[in-house]
Amino acid sequence: MLKEILNHPTLSKKYFFPNYDELPVVHWVETEGGNLACYYKKLFPNKKTIICFHGNGETAGNYIKIYADFFEKLELNYLFAEYRGYGESSGIPALEGMLNDVASIVESIEKPIEEIIIFGRSVGSLYAIHAAALYPNAAGLIIESGISDVLERILIRLQPSDIGATPATLKAATDTYFNQESKISKFQNPLLILHTEYDLLVGLHHAKALYDAATCDKDMLIFPKGNHNTIFWENVELYKDTIAGFIEDL
Repeated sequence: MLKEILNHPTLSKKYFFPNYDELPVVHWVETEGGNLACYYKKLFPNKKTIICFHGNGETAGNYIKIYADFFEKLELNYLFAEYRGYGESSGIPALEGMLNDVASIVESIEKPIEEIIIFGRSVGSLYAIHAAALYPNAAGLIIESGISDVLERILIRLQPSDIGATPATLKAATDTYFNQESKISKFQNPLLILHTEYDLLVGLHHAKALYDAATCDKDMLIFPKGNHNTIFWENVELYKDTIAGFIEDL
């Protein structure tokens, strides 16, 4: 019942904004919910791999343009994960259902967990933090513009009755599957949280809640410029330098 609430077609349509994109080479990941068209570049066999879960309305292809050169300069391999119904992937987005894709994505590269860094931006933070709970000994975790309160984000878009729920059952569903503070508290290795002070879409309180809940070695940078969708571009040098320093210390 609780899964059905979070995977309701109306919630999927109002919460997710999938875009189509073609990749130069597809790293296919098979899941029960669809074949995911991810992008994987393995250039440094003896170096770490960063797995990135992108934001809403974005695609794995977008991340090639933004992060590929940067990660290569850091001598990182990288996997840009794709979601059901996004890019060239089959399937339909489903809030809870896509949690079940995370392990398949991580394990598709057949790399020791200790050599994997997890990155999640915005909606992607939901799945990155789930990965962090599944693999608490991953090398590091980076959360950018992350979400701590999924119920808040859902209620901005719809009423519980729109998806056959009551306020109580919707809360029970998000508490069961998206207790982000509990999940992030399980992570054991270094954590970096990035957020902008002027994020009017996912407020700064989300970042602070995640930071407070984490029990690992942690750091948080609050950028004084930019908003939810311009945090990278408005702070590009500091953003890159901060991530580079974090990676170097792992």
